[in-house]
Formats: sequence, C-alpha cells, structure tokens
Amino acid sequence: MMRALCLVLSLLLPGWASAQGEIQGEGYIVKVWLDPPKVATGERMQLNVLVGVDSYFSGPLRIVTPSVRQALVLDQAQGVSGIHDYEGTRYASLLQQIDIFPSREGVLMVPPFSVHFARADLSGGGFSSKAESVTTQSLLALVQTPPAMGDLDAFMVSPQVSVTDEWDVEEGQTAFVVGDVIQRVISTTAANMASMNMPEVGFQVPRGVSMTLAEPELSSSNYRGEQTATITQRVNYAIESPGQYTLGGETLSWWDPESAERVDHQFAVQTLDAGGLPWKLIAVGALGVCLAMILVVLIWRWLKARDPQEVAINRGIRSPQPAVRLSSLYAFADRHCAVEAEPARLRALLSDSPLPPEVLSARYSDSGASLDLPTRQQARRILRRLKQLQRA
Repeated sequence: MMRALCLVLSLLLPGWASAQGEIQGEGYIVKVWLDPPKVATGERMQLNVLVGVDSYFSGPLRIVTPSVRQALVLDQAQGVSGIHDYEGTRYASLLQQIDIFPSREGVLMVPPFSVHFARADLSGGGFSSKAESVTTQSLLALVQTPPAMGDLDAFMVSPQVSVTDEWDVEEGQTAFVVGDVIQRVISTTAANMASMNMPEVGFQVPRGVSMTLAEPELSSSNYRGEQTATITQRVNYAIESPGQYTLGGETLSWWDPESAERVDHQFAVQTLDAGGLPWKLIAVGALGVCLAMILVVLIWRWLKARDPQEVAINRGIRSPQPAVRLSSLYAFADRHCAVEAEPARLRALLSDSPLPPEVLSARYSDSGASLDLPTRQQARRILRRLKQLQRA
C-alpha cells in the first residue's frame, strides 16, 4: 500500500519543485522549498527559507523550526545574506537552511511554521522598523527506500564515504597466545549525513574469542552548508582458548545518490594462530577422506554389479525354477568360498534350512530328488548366509 502511494505521488509531483511555496506582502517576499523533493530513506533534504525585503533588515531573522514526524531536523547556525530579484524588483535577502533526514519511506510532510523578521520602512521619507510575521503552507516530499538496500535496516546515504580500519598488530604478525588482546579502531566519515544517523558496523567473533565493544564516538561538522558526520568504533578482541581464528571481513554498505547505486565495502581479514590443533583443517580433511571412501565403495559396487557371473547368479536366484535357484546358490559358493572348505560349509549352512536331505545332495543334478525347494524367499535367505560366510 505504501509503495503504491509513493508511486502515485511521484507521478503527481513535478521533478524540480514538488514542495515549494511563496508568500508576497507589502515590501517583502518569503519563499520556502524542499531540495531535493524526492529522497532515499536517510538522505539529507534541505528546507530552504528565503526572506527578501525591498529595503534592508532591521532585525534578526527568526524561524520556528517545524517538527517533522519520522525525521531528524537540524537547524543550521546562521543564514546567508544576498540579493534576490523577483518580478523586476530587487530584494535584500536572507537564506536560512534546515537539514531534514527522513527515517521512514512514504510521504513526508513539513507542517506550517512561522517566520519572523523586521524590515526598514522608508515610506513617507522617514525611517521605522516594521516587524513582520508570516506562516508558511505545508510542504510535501517523497521518501523511498532503494530496492538494492531493502535487506538493510539502517544504511548511509552519501556521495562520499571514507572508511579506515586499524589493527593494533605488527604487519605480518599471525602468531598469538591465549590471553592476548587485540585492539581495533574503525572510523567512518560520510558527507551529507547526521552523526545520529550513522550506522554501526556489525561485528561477529568466533567461539574461543571474546569481544569488548566501546560506546561509539560521534562527531559532526558543518562548513558552508556541507554537513559531515563521523562515527568511530573501538573494539578489543581477547583470545580465550587455543586455535586458529579469522577476524574482520565485515561488510559496510551505503547508497550513493549521485550514481544511484549501492556500494559495499569489505573489511580486511585478520588471521590469528593461537596454537592448538587446526580443527577446521582436520575437519575438512576428515570430510575429504569420508567422501573418498564413499566414492570407492560406490565404484566397487558399480563394478561388481557389472560382473557377468554376478549378474547371472543374481538373476538365477530370482528364477521361477527351483533347480535354477539351487544351482545359483552352489555357483555363488563355488565362486566365493574356498574350494576345499566349500562342501562342508555349504552343507552345514543348508542343514539349518528347511530343505529335505535329498536336496542337499542334489547339487547340479536332479537325480530323482524333489526340486520344489528352495523357494525364492528361502533362496534369498540362504544367499545372505553365504555372503556372511564369505566375509567371515
């Protein structure tokens, strides 16, 4: 619903000045506008208030800063004086800018607010200071979250971001001992951002390493209308048990409004060797050995399944003719059991089965013996027993 409303409003609002208004009075003019009128969530938007008088100002400009829902409003320290031409009349002007940082997507409304100033009244040949007070109209703007940033709860919107990542370790050092503490300082500076809106880097540590995170240090500056914010995070890693660890590697993402694209910064990785067995490498090696063994077994079974004699024996066990089933059992014993031990071991095996004695002597002939046995179920059971003898 919210996205549909944003789409309709984006079609209704002109691209260059969708949120503006002006008030013209006797001897003065007041203009207000939002720049830009369409922003991303968290992007800096400026509320501009320009007051012009046809003489000169006889008092300070005072603006009652409006309260905007779901947005951070920062009033700049002082306005900028200048000259403004409007409909053939030249005005002495003061421009005051107020920074607005929306925190939610949707329609942003700046409610009416009051502007107070004093101007010199030179009518009648004399001089007097005349106080003026006007109330602006409501202003509307559109706030949208870029689709590329939809997976993040908080992100920076800045055309210029610099990141530093400093580790308190010597270059190339990887050997550590239990109890060592490693300090790390990350500093992120972004243009057109408020310090209170700067997101923190999400740290993750492996088991065996503890982390102590200090309160982030925030700072900001405003030089000639250029807002810059900095967040500094300090973290201490303590090695609690032997092992091999990998720290760092986090990702910090922000939206660049000038290029209209997402930027991902990947932090460097710090490798720690705190002694002990490299369990990760051992686990990987063990997994490789298991996979190799499984592969060997599968290949062996595949080759065995392609053996013509084995195929014939398995087909004979499933034969509807009892004589063929019995012959296949003897064929399996002759193939896999020792020649000198085969008759006794096979006879001992079959003596435990429900076969009649005359079947035991049938072997490869049908000399009057009843060949109704073994059944298919009995043949499969005897074959399993023969395989057990083979492995014994």
